[in-house]
Amino acid sequence: MLSPPVRTVVVVTEEQLNDLKAKQLNEEIEITKRQQDELEAAYNRRKQNLTDSLASLESQVKSLKPAAPAKKNVTTK
Repeated sequence: MLSPPVRTVVVVTEEQLNDLKAKQLNEEIEITKRQQDELEAAYNRRKQNLTDSLASLESQVKSLKPAAPAKKNVTTK
């Protein structure tokens, strides 16, 4: 209980360190690409929902407007 905590030291070569960094960066790139794809898909779904809602609302407005009355031909003498 009174002994100091043991620390582990790992010694690696510069090449191993660079390989590890490259691996981590590639993983981060893949995660970022996946997030970008998910964001674009969510955007497209939302855009389609809004387009559908807009079309529905415009259709409802059209159905509420009375048809324009036909103009009578009035001749004046």
